[in-house]
Amino acid sequence: MYEELVDDKQLLESFTFLGFASLLDEVSARRTCPTLRNFRYGIVEDFSRIFTHTTPLFTVDGRANWETGEVASCAAFYNPKKTLLVAAFELDKAEWPELLAREHEFRFWWVPYRDIDTHQEGVGLMCCENDDKTYRKRRFASAAEFNKTILAYTRGRVWRTDIYPCRSYLKMCLRAAENAGVEFLENFLENSYLADRVTPLSKYDGPFSHKTEIRRRWRS
Repeated sequence: MYEELVDDKQLLESFTFLGFASLLDEVSARRTCPTLRNFRYGIVEDFSRIFTHTTPLFTVDGRANWETGEVASCAAFYNPKKTLLVAAFELDKAEWPELLAREHEFRFWWVPYRDIDTHQEGVGLMCCENDDKTYRKRRFASAAEFNKTILAYTRGRVWRTDIYPCRSYLKMCLRAAENAGVEFLENFLENSYLADRVTPLSKYDGPFSHKTEIRRRWRS
């Protein structure tokens, strides 16, 4: 049912990419992928988001707060009976190297999706969770290169269970979900999990200094 992309030769000249976080907003998606086509929304069954991944970028640009553990971005993960609302759009194969360079920590899976408006079914490529062992083996020539270019900025691990959402990244994602529609915001809050794989984002109090409803907190 699901197939992992492990070789660029599996890509057609044009392919569908699925975004589930900051790319839910078309403006944000076009900043990331300027030549995308046919932006639309879809549904992926049996997947959720999880904030279990950090990246050197967050440390380099100052967004990561290692003192509080607010350093995580999110990935998709297989979670039976859950529904993930996504954005879908077309990319050309020529854009793949740049996309891979930006999202190289992830594993990429072909997953079925359904267009929200037309109900047409298709298959799209989605960034899914990884582990450090697989990541190093596939993307780096040696452990030394991995340690120097990645682990030096992520305090020894990339994929981990002891981190929380990066505050500025979380705000960006929630804004994108809100721009997509109230049902997308609800889906982001209820079908996104902390790294413990148990706590939904709607129950997360970590980075917020007051106790108002999380649907308002992210604005602060």
